[in-house]
Amino acid sequence: MDGNRLVTSRNKTIDVAKGLGIILVVFGHNALANVEIHSLIFSFHIPLFLLLSGIFFNPQQSFTQLILAKSDGLLKPYFLVVGVLGLIKIIASAKLPLLIFSILYGNGSNTWPPLWFLPYLFFLFLFAWFFINLIPSRYTNSSWLISLLILVLFILGYTSLKFSEHQLGTYGLPWSLDLVFIGSAYFLIGHKMSIYLTNFKQSFIWFFVATATFCLTHYFFDETIDLNLRWYGDFLICTVQALSSIYLIFVLSKFLSLSNICNKVLAYIGNGSLFILIFHWPFQQKSFAFFNAHWAEKTSLEINSLLSFTIGIIFPLLIWEVVKRNYHLSNLMLQRKLTARV
Repeated sequence: MDGNRLVTSRNKTIDVAKGLGIILVVFGHNALANVEIHSLIFSFHIPLFLLLSGIFFNPQQSFTQLILAKSDGLLKPYFLVVGVLGLIKIIASAKLPLLIFSILYGNGSNTWPPLWFLPYLFFLFLFAWFFINLIPSRYTNSSWLISLLILVLFILGYTSLKFSEHQLGTYGLPWSLDLVFIGSAYFLIGHKMSIYLTNFKQSFIWFFVATATFCLTHYFFDETIDLNLRWYGDFLICTVQALSSIYLIFVLSKFLSLSNICNKVLAYIGNGSLFILIFHWPFQQKSFAFFNAHWAEKTSLEINSLLSFTIGIIFPLLIWEVVKRNYHLSNLMLQRKLTARV
């Protein structure tokens, strides 16, 4: 079966995986996420979303269609949100040139850190389109060639990350262009394995291998990934950790999708993942600070953290619901015509 065939219909396992992934993103930014938990979540959560994005990528559309669709779905909400934040900061006497520079630079500095992912993913789609369409058609179904090219992307990505780490610091290049190679490797794995992943069936052998790999690498090695901070630990360990963790997420997602309640809740959260990504940071951080300032004597740190975690998920979903029901807001924040799911 051609693993490169375009997948367009909704898929329970994928939707649940997106829900689990965005929940982990929010929890990774929560006070309860100590060093070990933070390291564990960050070792795979961005690679997971890059791989999921690649599953529904359609390289057969024209480049113009791709730019229009992804500008509408990714850049439009990015510039709207950072624009509103910019106006607020200007009113609060922020330096205008520095603010404009940080917004255009697109790495999340001077706004909300998670926003860096939107312009980065936009350029990732563009790069993937060129990469796939530049391969002669007679070679596109060659698993060995595609695997070799993905390995080359991993190596180039790791090299560029190390260059950024030492020469550019945590800022990197504008719109995280220095992360395109490493991100496209995970993206293209998702694209080339789209049929297998959308028809995911658990293998006991692979489940055992992935579980053992996940446990052993995290127990014996202190390695993790933080692309926004230009950090990718040991190349082999981090890549193996990420891929084994993603497999386990798919196993868990397949299992949870069998439950009607779990499927509906997690799929709903997954479908609202864009709004959770954008808005969870201020809601979680501000509510946690408020609870600690006013309820410190009545509640524990753990309870305040759980409450802020819940708020970080629920309030963005409420904003999503309001936007969906308002014609003008939906035109401003939502992709008007879905040509390829993000």
